[in-house]
Amino acid sequence: MVGLERNLAKLSNTLNYFINQMTLLKTIPDETFSFEAVTKYEISKEDLINLLITVGQGSSYWAKICVNFRPNKAYKKGFLDIECEGCIAINKTNFNLDSKFYIEDMQCYEFDDISEIEVIQDKTVKEFIEAIKKCLENPNYRSDFKSNLIEALTSKDYGILDALDMDFIFQVFTFGRCVYG
Repeated sequence: MVGLERNLAKLSNTLNYFINQMTLLKTIPDETFSFEAVTKYEISKEDLINLLITVGQGSSYWAKICVNFRPNKAYKKGFLDIECEGCIAINKTNFNLDSKFYIEDMQCYEFDDISEIEVIQDKTVKEFIEAIKKCLENPNYRSDFKSNLIEALTSKDYGILDALDMDFIFQVFTFGRCVYG
């Protein structure tokens, strides 16, 4: 009987120990530490133009884009220094933050008549850069996309960003969100 009492006492002590541990686990809150980090990025005019060229490679299924000039408008000889790729043409003459975009939203070529094409003319290069910032700050965007974007901006190796990445950024810039996938 003494052995049984000893075993019951040990069992009781063990049970009390686990009950106390379980109580501790329930009463200790999860500790979460949060912080905000601010990073300053810079991009040269040449690199920004190259990123826009990559937009031209990725957005051609839905857009025709002119930067810093309007199509079918007469310009003084020598004013235009155009660089083209895919669906984008960029006038490098006087290219700056206030340079305007002329975007024809071709709606994935799903239109019956040319009057259905939406033209967006009020966007600037500064707003394009702000769209890049928006992509960095949005917690809901794919982590692999954001890590590529951060790495490209940090290392200044913009070849990390492919045409799909730049199409996504350009849609965020144009529409405030990704519309065409």
